[in-house]
Amino acid sequence: LSLKSLDDNYISHIKEQIKCFLAVLPYPNIDAWFNKVINEINHHPENREMFICLSNNDGSPSVLGLVILKKTHCEKKICTLKVDERYQRKGIGSSLILEAFDFLETDKPLITVPEEYENIFSKILNKFEFKKTDEIHGLYRENKIEYIYNGYLDDVNIKK
Repeated sequence: LSLKSLDDNYISHIKEQIKCFLAVLPYPNIDAWFNKVINEINHHPENREMFICLSNNDGSPSVLGLVILKKTHCEKKICTLKVDERYQRKGIGSSLILEAFDFLETDKPLITVPEEYENIFSKILNKFEFKKTDEIHGLYRENKIEYIYNGYLDDVNIKK
């Protein structure tokens, strides 16, 4: 589902769940970044999108996976791709990437992967023929490597 396609009541119902889902990612200030993304989706829907895979098995929605995207004149990027560990290797990540390709209008979007997740992402990145083009030490976190695929980050896109 596109976040843009959901009504405000539904979004508020799953917003906290999405925050918890993202909180396990190894990035600082993820909560503030998520609020910025929601604001950008609301005010610049042509530049930002979030697709969510939900389950309604017990009557209330559960987030199984999501992808957060950014599309500007100088950047087409998968900012976040996450699938609940219990549902990995079931096609959810592939479906989310295909949605990303449609929104971003490219099958070679930029993506960065933290060093701790490179092994986890290797199969899906290989499946879609993503090419590692760079690695940056200390990009988002001190003493950590961020691997860059399908392009390069310029000074405008590097947020330290």
